[in-house]
Amino acid sequence: MSSSLQIIKESTREFEQEVLAVKTLRECEDLRHRYLGKKGVVKALFANSKNIETSERKVYTAEINKAKAYVESSLTETIERTKA
Repeated sequence: MSSSLQIIKESTREFEQEVLAVKTLRECEDLRHRYLGKKGVVKALFANSKNIETSERKVYTAEINKAKAYVESSLTETIERTKA
């Protein structure tokens, strides 16, 4: 696995740990901004795609999209759990 894909996996693992610690809606919003915001982790990963070999870029961006979808769905679940 390339180091670029490793960074995506590490970011996803960090998110998983952080989302488990969320107790309030405010914490959930902060986490959303940190990962999905304008200067968030996902945007930074996409910005890095210009530094990836062309042959690997498709796989790299697909993995980012998977991670982004995972973050979005996890945050939605966490918001519902926190509201209850």
